[in-house]
Amino acid sequence: MSAFSRRYPDVYRIDDFDNPWLPLPVRLLNAVPDTLIRRFTRLDEQRLLQRAIQATGLDDFGDEDFRAPFRLLLEDLNTLDHFTPMGRITVQTVLHEQLCSRLCLQEQLKRQPDIAQRKIDRPVFIAGLPRTGTTHLHNLLSQCTQLRYLPLWQTLHPIAPQPGQADRRRRAADLAVNATGFIIPLFKRMHEMATDAPHEELTLCALGYRSFFFEGAFQVPKYRDWYANHSQVKGYEFLKQVLQMLQQEPAQGNKSPGARWILKSPQHVDQLEAILTVFPDARLILTHRDPARAVLSMITMILYTSRQVYRPRRLREEARAWVDRLEQMLRRSQQQAAAIPGDNVFHVAFDAFMENPEKTIERICEFAQIDLDPVSRQAIQRHLASSARDRHGRIDYRFESLGLDEAEIRARFDFYTTWY
Repeated sequence: MSAFSRRYPDVYRIDDFDNPWLPLPVRLLNAVPDTLIRRFTRLDEQRLLQRAIQATGLDDFGDEDFRAPFRLLLEDLNTLDHFTPMGRITVQTVLHEQLCSRLCLQEQLKRQPDIAQRKIDRPVFIAGLPRTGTTHLHNLLSQCTQLRYLPLWQTLHPIAPQPGQADRRRRAADLAVNATGFIIPLFKRMHEMATDAPHEELTLCALGYRSFFFEGAFQVPKYRDWYANHSQVKGYEFLKQVLQMLQQEPAQGNKSPGARWILKSPQHVDQLEAILTVFPDARLILTHRDPARAVLSMITMILYTSRQVYRPRRLREEARAWVDRLEQMLRRSQQQAAAIPGDNVFHVAFDAFMENPEKTIERICEFAQIDLDPVSRQAIQRHLASSARDRHGRIDYRFESLGLDEAEIRARFDFYTTWY
């Protein structure tokens, strides 16, 4: 039996939220005095922008509209300052890499102005909370020859190097996956990642600083309220630019010429109107599951992954805030979906999907006008055979571990249960 199996049996309950376990190197890093770490990780707007300019040799960040949400984000990050030393390093690194990618994207758009004229034909968006089958559905649809997907490495590092430079993007993604497995080893039981596997576009949306990414990665209450209560059409216009740029690169796998995009993110749940404003011919797939279980799973995942970033001072408060936020998202999703014509939206019930995934895929392909050819069918069957559910073990999710009451949660989300 491996050390991992001894520490984490096949069914495991996370019971250390208040005193989280982290590997020794992380604990040693977190023992460094805050005053020392702060000297090297200042989250100052001008300092961050200047570092990105120096790193890339570029100075055009594109549409200045990003600065308002960026500043609000920094205000949150500097106010709720209970980062671990590793957390401060993490957030500074994330923001630096995002700003560098934004500079490089803008440079590429200037060099190739025709990018803006490229058509994004009938993209397929999967919208659902984590643990509602979105990843499994995304992986299966990504096997279709008429659909192209974003691999993990491309979502983390979308900008190709200049001619003559080595392309180290896959290697960087490998390091990120391995680091995640080392620091938070149970994460793969919640959301499996692999360098070349299909992945959601959340990190690409984050380059526009109008993204659900920041809520999931950090504790940002002011940014969360701003994001939830403002139109995010500009964010999807930015995503469209990125997709137009990436469309010139070869698609992953055996894809037909002109293959359409298959996209997936929890961000899309309450952004259906914004998606159709920017992509009017998009096809929306909404996934549904017992909302209490989906809410419990998602909050558990967020609080588990935050242990490397934050000291556990606001766990219960953050859990309650997420209940409010997810109720808000699902209510808005319900309202928006009701106003969308039937030829734009398709609903998938989790239990029916898991019982007969191939039948669900057939119905989706018929809805989205995707030719499910023999090559696609064989690829889907191979993926089903190699992707057993809970193959990495299972998490025993508990409401009480998060300070939540199951009866209360079920009552709050009864509207959604009745609807779907």
